[in-house]
Amino acid sequence: LSDVGITIIRKCNYNNYLLVIYENTNIDIIKPDGTIINVSDIKRKSITGQKTINDVYFIGKYAYLACGFGIVVFDFDKLEVKDTYYVGSSARNYKIYQITKNDTAFVVASDSGIYYGKFTANLTNTQYWKPLNTGLPKGPYNGIVNVNGKLFANYSMFLKSGQYYQDTLYEFTASNSWLRVNGLVPNTYR
Repeated sequence: LSDVGITIIRKCNYNNYLLVIYENTNIDIIKPDGTIINVSDIKRKSITGQKTINDVYFIGKYAYLACGFGIVVFDFDKLEVKDTYYVGSSARNYKIYQITKNDTAFVVASDSGIYYGKFTANLTNTQYWKPLNTGLPKGPYNGIVNVNGKLFANYSMFLKSGQYYQDTLYEFTASNSWLRVNGLVPNTYR
């Protein structure tokens, strides 16, 4: 391996490559034959915002890296960065903690709420990322998942104020608003 301080290891089902991400945003790609390819683009680049990689979401040959400054799209066929999406405003890029999708758009959890960008839009332009915050408290969301067609988002009280065990889970409803989910906190976290 080319670095130390691994924070994320994920397998890409498209080609069975292993994606190894380090604290300093260096990336190794391990092919099934054991060949290691280093991709240091994010590590080497001067970036406005927090230079971290928080999570990875795969769709086909692409890995979408949820970063402290936006989203980096990595192409596994070309083994290179394809695009960078900045979610936020011209004044500030939001920290992206997690990415998922529904039938028409990417949906992201950020330090400023939940946002979506339609697949058909030019997602490199911040104006095409829209808030999806109806019914949600303002603040940081560190998780977003699509489970059987239903979106769930986690409001992080820890990111907001450092309080442990106070997060709140929300479900996106058919009426296009968020509803607090009760009773889903495991006993170990109470």
